[in-house]
Amino acid sequence: MTTKITSEAVLSTLNEMILAGDLPPGTIVSEMGLAKRLGVSRTPVREAIRLLSEDGLITLRPRQRPVVALPSLADALDQFEALAMLEADCSELAARRCTTEARGRIQALHETCGRHFENGDVAAYFNANEGFHQAISEASNNAYLAGRAVHMRQRLRSLRAPRASEPDRMRDSFAEHGAIVAAIVAGDPVAARQTMLAHVAMVGERTTDFIRAYSRRWDKEEAA
Repeated sequence: MTTKITSEAVLSTLNEMILAGDLPPGTIVSEMGLAKRLGVSRTPVREAIRLLSEDGLITLRPRQRPVVALPSLADALDQFEALAMLEADCSELAARRCTTEARGRIQALHETCGRHFENGDVAAYFNANEGFHQAISEASNNAYLAGRAVHMRQRLRSLRAPRASEPDRMRDSFAEHGAIVAAIVAGDPVAARQTMLAHVAMVGERTTDFIRAYSRRWDKEEAA
């Protein structure tokens, strides 16, 4: 029983380290280093690496050490497109089905984002932003759709974080949040969908900037 709990704990911890960006894409995953860091044997670490490779979070390569997966540019853009569609669906349904309690939570999280924006606290804003989007997903009252949206946001977390720290992005993000909240509070599903798509979708200059930055990350991994 102890071994099973330890294995599950290691899997959960390693998964969170990757999604949170503590182990960025392209990072070598050392069995010995992680075992020492987590205070466990190498066996549960090896099992966690295997399971995460099946989920696409770790890349296993013949005669090379495992690395945190860096999706191809096409895969990354596909995932961002899927995220935009999932969140737009959730936002549309939230405008139709949102309860008074859920609406209040969304507004409260928007205000929290506003305080972090005013203080210039990028890290705190990013965390509050995650809660804001999750609250909208949950307000859709569709557990399956909300679960998929939350999972996709978590999966893309390490790729989204650099964008969040760019100049003016926090300001633009907060303004876009305001439009989303206004549409949901007004019960306007069309506007709720459109404003969320505009907020999340990789379009125009966002796509160009992402491709440029992502290409540099690929070049670094290839050089390694």
